[in-house]
Amino acid sequence: MSTRWKNVIFDLDGTLANTVPLILASYEHALKTVLNQELDVDLAKTWIGRTLMDAFMEHAPDQAEDLEREYLKFNAEHLPDMVTEFEGIPQLLADLVEAGANLGVVTAKRRSVAHDTFAPANLPDDLAIAAAMEDTPVHKPNPEPILLGMKTIGADPASSVYVGDAIYDLQAAAAAGIDGVGVTWGAGVPEQVHAQPNAGIADTVDELRSILFN
Repeated sequence: MSTRWKNVIFDLDGTLANTVPLILASYEHALKTVLNQELDVDLAKTWIGRTLMDAFMEHAPDQAEDLEREYLKFNAEHLPDMVTEFEGIPQLLADLVEAGANLGVVTAKRRSVAHDTFAPANLPDDLAIAAAMEDTPVHKPNPEPILLGMKTIGADPASSVYVGDAIYDLQAAAAAGIDGVGVTWGAGVPEQVHAQPNAGIADTVDELRSILFN
């Protein structure tokens, strides 16, 4: 079986790894500790896919550094217990590699935190983090992280796809001139994901498999 695209680049949070409960809990802790605010879950979900500093600078610029520090402290403490596997994703990645696909991850996470996510999500340790938060000065929906990710894994736009759960993922893919595939099991609002430019939308891992393989 062959793949529709030679190069398959993935978002991490809410796409390959079930990190959304941890992310929301980390936001909840930071907002309560620093600002004594309750978490607006719907608002916080719109922050997923962006860098922490971008989100916090928008929400409370004077306390952004304190918010980031509290978020990261809570996140590191609870990551091993709160990150879980999306059933079917590890096998999908293995099958893509077996079919000859070139894989990579482009994420707004710090590289070290992204790699720490692999084990509890049952992702292969050698999966390439093609671009992480510290690698570019701007982030999704800007295309620069995806463009760097393609360069890192030696991918060309015509044979590449970016898979993600957030509207920023699909917007960044379009801006980078490559196909984007959305998934609806992460943080994104399904109706908003469907409304973005896309080469397919998957509600399940089996549907994603059908999109990625010919």
